[in-house]
Amino acid sequence: MQTAYRIFSRNSTHDPLSGEGASQFPGRWNLEGTKVIYAAESLSLAILETIVNLKNASSIPSFKYIELSFQKKDIYNVMLDQKQSDWLNPVQNLDSRQFGTDILQNNSNKVIQVPSSVVPESYNYLIPPLLIKNNKVSPKEPKEYALDLRLFH
Repeated sequence: MQTAYRIFSRNSTHDPLSGEGASQFPGRWNLEGTKVIYAAESLSLAILETIVNLKNASSIPSFKYIELSFQKKDIYNVMLDQKQSDWLNPVQNLDSRQFGTDILQNNSNKVIQVPSSVVPESYNYLIPPLLIKNNKVSPKEPKEYALDLRLFH
């Protein structure tokens, strides 16, 4: 069994497992309109991914996280040589978004494993929301999480 972590703002208006947030505000691996749930292989990586995407460190929101479980056989691993050469660029670009969207559309019954751009030796997971509805991905109850403010000094 594989575990992933999804961290989200307590004040979010989106269901954290709907993929709606990424659909409206695309990430590195999806085009606008593509529903996907971004998760990380560890809670610490999920926290790092969240921090690098904070727009304003002076108003740090309160967070929750959800632990997600799925079978290793349901993972599609994106190999480094398959990716666009500029996927690590800190500015998310249309090429990586199109590449990720294509992989999601061609593997809609799989959890997509991609390297983190923050820690390339670690992995993030792109989870189609349908996998939760089909019970291929099992979420636990959300838990409260407060970021340590020393991270912002």
